[in-house]
Amino acid sequence: MIRVLPILFNTDMVRAILDGRKTETRRVVKFPVNKYTHKIPGADSVSAYSNTMYSEKVSFHEEPFYCFDVKPPYHRGDILYVRESVFQGIASSLQPSGETESWFTHDFEYYADGLHKKGHWKDDYQQIWMARRPSIHMPKEATRIFLRVANLRVERLQEINGQDVLKEGLNSHVHPQADYFDCNQREMFERLWNSTIKKTDLDCYEWNANPWVWVIEFERCEKPEGWCA
Repeated sequence: MIRVLPILFNTDMVRAILDGRKTETRRVVKFPVNKYTHKIPGADSVSAYSNTMYSEKVSFHEEPFYCFDVKPPYHRGDILYVRESVFQGIASSLQPSGETESWFTHDFEYYADGLHKKGHWKDDYQQIWMARRPSIHMPKEATRIFLRVANLRVERLQEINGQDVLKEGLNSHVHPQADYFDCNQREMFERLWNSTIKKTDLDCYEWNANPWVWVIEFERCEKPEGWCA
């Protein structure tokens, strides 16, 4: 059975997907607490030994003797619906009691399309106020981007190469067929990655910490049958 699951992207990455530049994303692997040491395993002391393309879980080994499994966030073949920042219409009507009733409409506009306001009138005639909603609160019926997971693997963050940087949606002067990873690409991706990590998690998951990550490759697909029916 095909699963349909949410995935969040910031505005720049949504634009990159719409432009066809982004076909890959990386997400941190969150390790469980070691039940013997009562500490979260450090990335440098952990190795992975499982194929992740078809796996429902990935096995890790922390030196010297602790083994544990982590479930990947997605599986190959899953369909992901992109949650992005939107504007949703709020309409109002005057009730017989004299009170004003307001409700959300199915009118949607998208922040990634160039609107950079907290809210605005859709037009003066309809009197529909477009209120901005962050990606985490995007209504499912506003979804316009669907992705199919084409491949999945686990690796250390700094294993990324030049081709992967391009697949991550970053513009670069490096030729698409080049097989090297230059300083410009490394700095671009390092800045992008660190900007997505919470300040409280930087010690564990920033670029220099070189955490383990899920590498999720995807392709655009059609809306699943029966979506929001």
